[in-house]
Amino acid sequence: MKQLKAKLLAGVLTAAMVLGTFAGAAPLTAKAASHATELAVRAVDESGKALSGVELVFEKDGETYDFATTDEDGEAYLDENDFTDLVMANMDAADGDGTGFGIYEVKPASGSGYTLANDSIKMDVQNSGESWGYPCIVSVNGKAYAGETVDLALKVIESEKPVEPVEHPKTLNVKVVNEKGLPVEGVHLEIFSPNCCRNSFAQPTDAVGTASYTLSQREGIGMPFAIALAEGEDYEIVTPIENIYFERDTNQNENYIAKVNGQEYNGEEVKLVVKKNELSISEVSGAGAEVSREGGTATITVKGTSLPAKFYYVVHCYSPKGVLLSQVEEKEAEAKGTETLRTFEAEFPSVLHLPKAAYWEIGVETIPNSEDGYYMAKGENGVKIAGTVVTEESKNTMVEIFTEAGKKNESDYTAESWNVYKNAVEAAKKIAEDNSATNAEFQNAIQAVKDAEAALVKTEPEKPSNPEKPEVKVASVKLAQTSYVYDGKTHKPSIVAKNDKGEKITSKDYTVKYAAGCKNVGTYTVKVTFKGDYKGTFTKTFKINPKGTSLSKVKAARKSFSATWKKQSKQTSGYQLQYSTNKKFAKSVKTTTITKTSTVKKTVKKLSAKKTYYVRVRTYKNVKVGKKTVKMYSGWSKVKSVKVK
Repeated sequence: MKQLKAKLLAGVLTAAMVLGTFAGAAPLTAKAASHATELAVRAVDESGKALSGVELVFEKDGETYDFATTDEDGEAYLDENDFTDLVMANMDAADGDGTGFGIYEVKPASGSGYTLANDSIKMDVQNSGESWGYPCIVSVNGKAYAGETVDLALKVIESEKPVEPVEHPKTLNVKVVNEKGLPVEGVHLEIFSPNCCRNSFAQPTDAVGTASYTLSQREGIGMPFAIALAEGEDYEIVTPIENIYFERDTNQNENYIAKVNGQEYNGEEVKLVVKKNELSISEVSGAGAEVSREGGTATITVKGTSLPAKFYYVVHCYSPKGVLLSQVEEKEAEAKGTETLRTFEAEFPSVLHLPKAAYWEIGVETIPNSEDGYYMAKGENGVKIAGTVVTEESKNTMVEIFTEAGKKNESDYTAESWNVYKNAVEAAKKIAEDNSATNAEFQNAIQAVKDAEAALVKTEPEKPSNPEKPEVKVASVKLAQTSYVYDGKTHKPSIVAKNDKGEKITSKDYTVKYAAGCKNVGTYTVKVTFKGDYKGTFTKTFKINPKGTSLSKVKAARKSFSATWKKQSKQTSGYQLQYSTNKKFAKSVKTTTITKTSTVKKTVKKLSAKKTYYVRVRTYKNVKVGKKTVKMYSGWSKVKSVKVK
């Protein structure tokens, strides 16, 4: 059988065209679009069903030339280069006396197991007929040809079945190299399929980067396999080896490797390109550090490899029960130390407005605004907040105010002042019964009762005959509520003002001016201006936080999961997805920010197999506060758990 001439003959043909000769034919010229130089054939059985894996050939003047083997759709294709090679091969036949023109017949190859069911396909190759002609397909089966697919009907030769190769590869040979093509030694490889199993190579790569996997004969047939790096390898795959399929040798009754990367495999070496992971942080700790409730700084220790001299960090404030109370936007810090151990000073804000605040968690990264989350210092590695333990003094004072409350009679006081006092006492009792309450909460509750007690008004106060106007001053101004959740409504919290005698100042003694809007997510100011006997102007602020969302589902996958949540587009800039292997989010926490409200699904990869992860989501809104843009967050959704594969 004649082998088609490859690129060398194509070059000869090109030269012939330049010289303007073609076996005595008219000089060649550029091809016109109307003349075909490519042929498409589809092999079918007598019922019209496509036949794959059939070797086809061309035959002309007693000579046989290679064509192609039909693909899974039964199709074989002669492209322009192969057409040129075919004509040149025919010209080369009989010591170069051939013209290359004439009828080429398409037939099944001898030994293919098939014969013609009807006539062969007859392809007529002639000169294009132009002033500078070139060979082209002028007709197929006597009809003008324009590139359409032509069916070739075949039938099985009963006495001659297709011969299967005797030797099938049972060992996959892999060479691991870096992006520069240099071999990588000591890499542990695995072959896996998400549908069934995961098996390790017997040995890591050797000094020239090679490793082999021999079939255990237990791998699944007909399902895709791929090569993966073993857990703990400090590399990631750049060019994968995948779409590995195994088939059954019916003669030897053994499995063999049929395809790699979707192509037939003959035992050759397959290249796997990897690159070194650039993870540098291995541990973050603030162990032993403590800051006051007024805020302060603490030293944070970072361990790892190739550590930079600058870090980016966030801080999260939690209650004793692990409830997130507050968090601070990312900051950068200059670090000291070596490339394997560095320290930096982290700043912590006041938590006087958060009575349940118990500790801070620190998240550190080497790049700003990391989408993959932060390395967290949690639990014992976090930073404690001073004053969270209830003292004996606070407990005793709480008992005293309850004793004093028991001595008072409701009838001795006006209904308005008594209700305020009564509510304060009841709130203090709930704090006293809460085992997780902090010392600050005790102190706040005690002070609230004392303030309400001082504001009690007798039902029949004595009035002096010639009362003198006492000099009074504004002692405190507060908002009745300082935080709301966006609901599309305007919010204007009421004012609670007291003078230096502990008496409530009525609204007739001051005017209130609220900032414009007070409806959308943001921080708003309230300006209180006193008049009459009182003087002074006070400015207070309150927040409207974004409305939260909830997880719809969390679906497990191999070393990953996908989380889907409900879309929340009103007064929302994006979402934060947080996940941890600790259901209280006390350690191993990572946070991912999603910047589009239209995105309601996130796939988290590079997780540990067979581990359970706890997932929650919340919304955020970018708002302008002064000259800075800050994020305001909703509360977290309910937690869902997922066990990755």
